[in-house]
This record gives sequence, C-alpha cells and structure tokens, in this order.
Amino acid sequence: MSSVNFTGQNVEEFTITGFDHLSHQKLLGFLIFITYFLVLLGSGTNICIIVSDRRLHTPMYLLVCNLAVVDIMFTTSSSTTMISVLLAEVKTISYYSCISRMYIYHLGDIEECLALSLMALDRTIAISTPLRYHSILTNPRLLLLIIATWLIGLGVMGLVAAQADSLPYCQPIIRYVFCDYPSMVRAACVNPEPYWMLPTILGLWLIGAQLTFILLSYVNLIYTVLRLPNNESRVQACHTQVRWPTGDILLQIHHGGCRYNSGGGLRASTTRWVFSPTDITRLLKRDSWIQSVVRPDYLRARRNH
Repeated sequence: MSSVNFTGQNVEEFTITGFDHLSHQKLLGFLIFITYFLVLLGSGTNICIIVSDRRLHTPMYLLVCNLAVVDIMFTTSSSTTMISVLLAEVKTISYYSCISRMYIYHLGDIEECLALSLMALDRTIAISTPLRYHSILTNPRLLLLIIATWLIGLGVMGLVAAQADSLPYCQPIIRYVFCDYPSMVRAACVNPEPYWMLPTILGLWLIGAQLTFILLSYVNLIYTVLRLPNNESRVQACHTQVRWPTGDILLQIHHGGCRYNSGGGLRASTTRWVFSPTDITRLLKRDSWIQSVVRPDYLRARRNH
C-alpha cells in the first residue's frame, strides 16, 4: 500500500481496497469500461437526438433528456474510479476528489428518483386532462420543475457532504470499490451508527414518497384504461404504456435508499441504459395514446390515412 500523509483528523488520500480480494480484476475492469461506454453512447445519443430535433422539444422528451444527463453524471462518478483501480491499477484517490465523487454519486441517486417522479407527473396530467395537457405542462413550467429538483438535490447533498467532511478520519482506506457515504463513514474514527440517521431519512423520503406517487400514477393509468369504451383502445393504451411501470418501479426501489446501507464489501451496483435510440422513436406513440383516450376512433382514422 502506498504511503500517505495523514493525522488523526485529516487524510490527504484514500486507498480503494474493495477489489483486493477478487481475481481477474482486469476482466472485471474491462466489463465495467464497456458498460460505461454503452451508457455514455446510449444517453449521449438520446441527448443529441432530442436537442437536434425540434419536434422533440416537448415536456416528455425534455424529461428523457434530463434523465440521460443524470445517468451520465451518476455513472461517471462511480465507473471512473473502478476503471482506474482495475485497469490502471491506481488505487489511491485524493480526499477532495473522493468526497466530490461521493457528492455526485448520491446526487445522481436523488435526481434519478425525482426525474422519475416528474415523469409520473407528466403521465398523470396526460391521462387525467389530455385536452389541457399542452396548456398545463408547458416547456417553461417543466424547466422550472427540473431546475427545482436539481436545487433540492444539491441542497440535500450539501448536508450529506458537510457531514462527511466534518468527520475525523483515522485511516486512509476505503473498504469499497468507490467513494460513497457509507464507505467514508466507516473510514472515520467514530461510531458509525448515529451517522446513518440522515441517509436513512433521505432513503425513506425517496423510496416512500416518490415510489408512492409513481404507483398512484399507474393506478390512475389502469383506471383510465378500464374506462375506455372498446378493447381496441385498451390494447393500444396498454401496448404504449406497458414498458413504463416496471422500469419506473425497479429504478425507484434500486435508487431510493439501498445505497445508504451500513454493509461493507463489494455490493451490487448497476448502471442504467434506460432509453435506447429506438425507444425515442417508440415514445412518439404516446401522443397517439393520449388521443385514443379522448377519441377511440383516432387511431382508426390514422390507419385509414
């Protein structure tokens, strides 16, 4: 292990040791690198398509673009550290780099949940008041909501980062695969139990309030579909919307609080390639689904043309 300068209160560098017990580290590093590249490619493609096509400058696609930005930020904060350790064999990371990556990593957690909640809000408005959808959820209003979610995330993570920065660190070792809040708390010379309170509250807020809101949006969706006058409209509505519930709920459970656990060692960490370029095209069906809720003959008329 490389020598580092530290005292009982300050550490200049941390050493990442979460991969030390694993064999075939180069292979694992290569797989992480490929996954990271695919995330950048998929999310970057989504952003480029949405930004370059003015027809996609609508609330739904602005939300997709926001989610793609979050994915890039979130994945970069963790993947670059793991790639550096596994492929470049650079196991040390400076204190301020570690705490900044922790900040970005958990900010991505929060923003992912809030982005999915905004998507649920968009879906609820589209289902409940389809004729007024474009007048209620305009681009300026949605941008204000997106900015508000980022301000909330930045403020909340400011509290978490300040708490981590105030800890006295006795050992320059991160017993995990990258810098996150639990690993930094365990590196401090304090009893870690009191320091789980803040992230536990945040986790309950994310997985409780946000997941509940998303589930309610799907209850509203199911209720609306059941009220459609014929089976053709119901099939079209289900076909267009069925991909959303599983992705929303699984991502919400994954991000809503499981990050803030007190366990050590190598925990599962997945990256999300939520939308491929083909999904962007498929999402165009959404406007047709809204119309089919209002006028079931809409789709039939489109086919005749």
